[in-house]
Amino acid sequence: MNKEWKQYAAIKHLDNLEMLKALFYQHSFGRHYHEGYALGVILQGSETYQCSKKINIAPKGSIVVVNPGEVHTGHASDIHDGWGYFMIYPHLSLVHKALEQLGIQKPRLPWFPDSVIFNAAFGKRLYNFMTAVESGDSTLALESHFLELLHSLIHQHADFHLPSDKLSKEPGKVKQITDKIHMEYCENLSLESLSSEVGLSSYALLRLFKKHMGISPYLIQTGLRIKKAKHHLTSGLSLADTAASCGFTDQSHMTRQFKRWMGITPGEYCRADSSLAHLS
Repeated sequence: MNKEWKQYAAIKHLDNLEMLKALFYQHSFGRHYHEGYALGVILQGSETYQCSKKINIAPKGSIVVVNPGEVHTGHASDIHDGWGYFMIYPHLSLVHKALEQLGIQKPRLPWFPDSVIFNAAFGKRLYNFMTAVESGDSTLALESHFLELLHSLIHQHADFHLPSDKLSKEPGKVKQITDKIHMEYCENLSLESLSSEVGLSSYALLRLFKKHMGISPYLIQTGLRIKKAKHHLTSGLSLADTAASCGFTDQSHMTRQFKRWMGITPGEYCRADSSLAHLS
């Protein structure tokens, strides 16, 4: 059986820009989302993934872009060929800062209508960024590479107008439940208890979230737990204590959720540095 591997790293001086370089055959990502963007290049094989209810196929050389909040999955199109990729995850704060540095003044953050992009020149820029990271280039070099990356992607592929189905404001009941989940993300919340708070049936609440958020209350809670767990682990808290403080059933439960969302384990996240080995 072909061997899977992955390497996670983060660049602290780029607002802790997270990166994942991996080769997967059997592994698949469950439904998840990112608060920021996900941007990568396929280096080997092909990826099949669902994003915003659409099935996408990204072959070798193509660019994958996932907008903030878009629920998506991910797996190899063919388990024999697998799918190798280099992915970066710019936080919204980093994108805001980069837009300001690029002199781009828009009322909204960029939105990318196409999740799979075929642009060899941009793919080369992203590959060069990966190479710069692997080579241990200076802060100045990496910042320059990132700004050039973002500038190229925005000017060629971005839209600053959200799709019509993203423009509707959260109704009061959705906001009320979302606020509660944010405050009590580590608690063992139930769909019944949440729906009773706003006088709806459990099914009605699910439909309401699907319509206005495109995501379930469960995924919101899981995303918050993962985010908080990353903060605790970075601060040096043990795996067991992190799992307990973030509402996971146990350390094994936290590990499973990490792998479904990030492709790595909490232990691998703790051991991350700012270097990546070459794809073999």
